[in-house]
Amino acid sequence: MDFEENLRKAGYTIAVNATKNAKPFEGAVKVGNLLFVSGHAGRVDGKLLHPGTVGKDVTLEEAQETAVAAFICCLRAVKEKIGDLNAIDHFVNIKGYVACTPDFKDIGKVMNPVTDLCNHVFGESGKHTRAALGMSALPGGTSVEVEIIISLKD
Repeated sequence: MDFEENLRKAGYTIAVNATKNAKPFEGAVKVGNLLFVSGHAGRVDGKLLHPGTVGKDVTLEEAQETAVAAFICCLRAVKEKIGDLNAIDHFVNIKGYVACTPDFKDIGKVMNPVTDLCNHVFGESGKHTRAALGMSALPGGTSVEVEIIISLKD
């Protein structure tokens, strides 16, 4: 199964960032056969997608779109670190952080399109554990941040 081809067929491409990381932390760190990918905001062409607070100025649908964009940014960090998404053996965990109002209760629904895309693109390798957490605020004003842990093929 060619994961990158599956991703293209689903309508997404991974453009590897040629600029040096200016942050004081890594986008991804490999430990043994595990790859820990830092939390990524939903950005499209470098621009933050749907900033704000879900339940106030960001709709559920906009938050879902932002979550998928953040997941794609995580996959870009994977590709930058290991060079090829086909080196993924299995998704271990996906965490979604949602900046939301205290009364917004559909936090898990924000992350469902990410789970659906992961399972669709990566098949059995995409089946993962997950957490979806509501937060009062996220870095830079993003409405959703996603982080992942994956295992790599030997």
